[in-house]
Amino acid sequence: MLSLNLPFSIGYDLSGVVVEKGSDVLNFEIGDEVYARIPQHQMGIVAAQATVRTDEAAKIPVSISPDHRSRILTLA
Repeated sequence: MLSLNLPFSIGYDLSGVVVEKGSDVLNFEIGDEVYARIPQHQMGIVAAQATVRTDEAAKIPVSISPDHRSRILTLA
């Protein structure tokens, strides 16, 4: 079981739009819709913006509705 120091922020599944990227990032562009699941030790994604490593994110297929985007990671 993951031990938590109180108070803490919840959440590690997210979906959103790329608004900034590093110069070394080649597989994402500004404006790409993405989803990600960050490692549990970084929990706290209940936020307006988050920094995510490229190996923790994927582009969202257009066939997935906005209502289902972040849920996919929990179910996968």
